[in-house]
Formats: sequence, structure tokens, C-alpha cells
Amino acid sequence: MTTDPSSRQWQNSDIEDDPRLVRAAYEMRVTTLVYCLYVLILFIVMYSANANNGFATNTFLGLPAYLGYMVIISILGGPLVALIAHKIIKNDPLDAISDNGEK
Repeated sequence: MTTDPSSRQWQNSDIEDDPRLVRAAYEMRVTTLVYCLYVLILFIVMYSANANNGFATNTFLGLPAYLGYMVIISILGGPLVALIAHKIIKNDPLDAISDNGEK
């Protein structure tokens, strides 16, 4: 069903999916999942570092144990998150380009 674009007589099914938006939604979901897993790992390590000791101060690298472990995880996990982002996220232009190559 083809209608006048300026009219409001259209259905959602009449609209084509823009592949750029589909790709952006996929990248957003992957990025959010990786970030949530990273934060979850940090919280688990922080909790387990001091779970049995309460307020006793265990030290690691001269810091409280949970902070020392967070530093190590951040140093190791940061490049891993960057690698995942580099492999998943593509550098696609967001400009609207017509079929004949004109903007």
C-alpha cells in the first residue's frame, strides 16, 4: 500500500527497516551486555574479597583487598572490553545515501 508521504494514513508495517538502525540496536545490546558482565564480575570480586572479614583490612598491592583486585581486573578487563568493541562495532556512516550515491 503506497500512500502520500505527507499524509498520516500509514501503518507501521509500511515502513522499511533501516539496516543502520538494526545494526545500531544490535551493537547497543552487545555493548550493554558486555558492560553489565564486566560490572558484575567487579562486584563479585569486591564482595568475595571482604566477605569473610567484615571490616578487617586485608591488603593487596598496598590497597584494601577489594580495591587492589579491582585494579588488576580493570587492567586486564579494559583491553578485553576494547577488543570486543573493536570486533563488534563497525564504523559505518550514518548519512542518508540514496541508491545513486547522492546524499
